[in-house]
Amino acid sequence: MRNKTSKLFFSLFYPIVFIILLWAIKIYEVVSNNSLSWYGIYPRTVHGLIGIIAAPLLHADFDHL
Repeated sequence: MRNKTSKLFFSLFYPIVFIILLWAIKIYEVVSNNSLSWYGIYPRTVHGLIGIIAAPLLHADFDHL
């Protein structure tokens, strides 16, 4: 039983942490009144390369999130 419980815990842990991270980023963006869309993907620019990593973490609004 303990083995099944630990498997369940670890299978849910990372997705829940990822969802909390997404919500924390959006709440930070709203509370600080700071748009993080600058970190999106911008084609044909060196600056746009960071968007490859950052874009999945950014969302337009709470409905989209």
